[in-house]
Amino acid sequence: VLIIGGGPIGLLSSILLAKYGIPSTIVEKHMERLGQPKACAINPRSLEILRQLGIATANLRSQGASPDDANLVRFAVTVAGAQLGSIPFERQDEAVLESTPEPLFNVPQPILEDMLKVLALKTGLVLLFKPWKWESCVQEEDGQISSSLTNLTTGMTSTIRSKYLLGCDGSHARSREQLSVPFDTLEGHFPEPIHYVTVHLKANFSELPNGILWFVMNDRTIEVFICYDRKDNWVFVMNYDPAVTPASEFTEAYCRQRLDKALGRQLPYEVRGITTWYTHPRIAQQYRSSTIRNAYLAGDAAHSFPSTGGLGINTGIADAHNLAWKINAAEKGWASMDEFLDTYTEERRPVAIANARQSALNQTKIGRLAEALFHGNEDIESRLSNPDSRKEIKEAIEDNRDHFDSLNLQIGYVYGSDPTRNCSDFVPECLPGARLPHAWIE
Repeated sequence: VLIIGGGPIGLLSSILLAKYGIPSTIVEKHMERLGQPKACAINPRSLEILRQLGIATANLRSQGASPDDANLVRFAVTVAGAQLGSIPFERQDEAVLESTPEPLFNVPQPILEDMLKVLALKTGLVLLFKPWKWESCVQEEDGQISSSLTNLTTGMTSTIRSKYLLGCDGSHARSREQLSVPFDTLEGHFPEPIHYVTVHLKANFSELPNGILWFVMNDRTIEVFICYDRKDNWVFVMNYDPAVTPASEFTEAYCRQRLDKALGRQLPYEVRGITTWYTHPRIAQQYRSSTIRNAYLAGDAAHSFPSTGGLGINTGIADAHNLAWKINAAEKGWASMDEFLDTYTEERRPVAIANARQSALNQTKIGRLAEALFHGNEDIESRLSNPDSRKEIKEAIEDNRDHFDSLNLQIGYVYGSDPTRNCSDFVPECLPGARLPHAWIE
């Protein structure tokens, strides 16, 4: 299997394939990854998949934020100023152990990637080539896929033949483009991209109240602090409209002005990096190419969500898990290769659509909270001092509760059934296509 992209989904795919004795080669165009922490929430289903591979999840947990530091989402005018309210961040209490042995936790994506890279190379069945860019592919008469590659350091070109091709090269995937797979917007939800600026901080904010997320609302904007480590590792996220404020204006000096205002007090920090990016809900029409039948998409190459909900990387992990065992089944002759491998799209695409809809709804509900706070021409102080306005704001915060409680989306989806059920209310089911219910064995 040739895997395009050496991020978490590409690396995990290689480990899953190696478990079945299937060798793979990963081509990654970046020599070094960005230092941004990126995704933070690893959900129960993803952790259960890692457990199947014998991965020590306890070691991974020890490198992330503790539940005590990461159990709340806070809403405030500024971090040090007026507090609007808080709600729990996902289910990290003991009660959730009745549903899963692996409660959600928070860890920076680079830590997860480092662990997966070590494990992939240890299998002895994975080759990793960097910085090689995958250019295109053709299917040869013998059914093999011939891929053209370019080394981005030397300019050297090369060709690799593989039986399977797996595009894990992100939301702007060249693989999806070259395979002519349409990337559709989600009807009725954010047809235009949502633009973000992410400022990565080295900061000891341990004197602040605990909280994984701080939604800060002033000057009619919503900004977010994300805590990866209270004593060292934070991210500050801003939305922006490139038609109003070009990305070039987000210099360190400008970002510091916005940061200081959002904090509401002077706190020391170091800016490690500034990144601009965009996303919106989009889903590939199919996860299997209609022209090169053994070419597939997974992760962000197959689906793109708003960041509200933390569902992107976790959906990709489940994609990789679903496809790897099906490739193994086809190789072992357990099923008709062509028809059986079509079930990858049939099973995983509806899950991505449900997750994209929930992510878009989460984004909309945060917007409604802003509307409640920034109503009309009233200033924030007037709104907060008005009991009726304060009640409206409180209700808007409560309306975001399922934004941060999506256990049913995480472990309750059932392949072949309606994926539009309530995202929070998980009920174990013994059905074909469902995750086997969890129980402790004495």
